[in-house]
Amino acid sequence: MNRDIMLMWIDEVDGLKPGESIFLHCEDRDHSKTTVKQFKVELKLLSNIDPVKSSTIKAMTAIRDQRYWVELKKTFGSPLIGFKKDAEGKTIRIELTDPDRARRLQCMKEDGMTLEEAEEIEGDLTNEERRLFSSVP
Repeated sequence: MNRDIMLMWIDEVDGLKPGESIFLHCEDRDHSKTTVKQFKVELKLLSNIDPVKSSTIKAMTAIRDQRYWVELKKTFGSPLIGFKKDAEGKTIRIELTDPDRARRLQCMKEDGMTLEEAEEIEGDLTNEERRLFSSVP
């Protein structure tokens, strides 16, 4: 499969809700295995650019209706959210900061985007992130 087409499918899967999948028909078992390997290579390359996005997409071989498919699945949950159990047995939610978010926000500011436009793309911003857009260049 062409790399550009694979990247388009990855973008399509990124827009799915967690638990949803896209199935791509394959000619036979070998074709499905080869295609899955190609998707995994692309996801590995994507992990250097956007580790959060790449870790929420899984590529695997599937058999449905006696046909071979590549299943691209949007996984549940964020890789930035975890839970810790303390000594008393209480569960505490831990949320890591997206390692690329600060860079993206800085690029948005340099490109002249407003705070509202940045929030539309990135979601709610912290007070510190909001100050980035209110500061004078």
